[in-house]
Amino acid sequence: MVKFLLMFVSVLAANLLSNLLTAFVLGRMRSEFPPAVATALAMLVLVVFLMPLFAYLDSWAGALSKFLLRTGKKMLGRTIGLFVVFVALLALLYYGYARLWFGWDAFTAFFGNRF
Repeated sequence: MVKFLLMFVSVLAANLLSNLLTAFVLGRMRSEFPPAVATALAMLVLVVFLMPLFAYLDSWAGALSKFLLRTGKKMLGRTIGLFVVFVALLALLYYGYARLWFGWDAFTAFFGNRF
């Protein structure tokens, strides 16, 4: 179960990072290169970024799951600690996707200016 939750969050995080990287790279290259060159360079940057990420994702997920289980077990118990960490990571990803796709600040929309 732990590995599934971490893979779930990892896939979303990798996709969010690749979308942010693509937007950044293409934003810079559109004005400097023709579309054919900008597309090829953006694809190359994505492969260089994502290849090591996916190559080490399983080992990172295993190490991270052990760390989170030990930490969560000490603070809230194994199951509740894992659930709290998963929900927190999912909330951060939700914020990132809402900001990327819609330019929407989910934190302010949900909590206002209370913080």
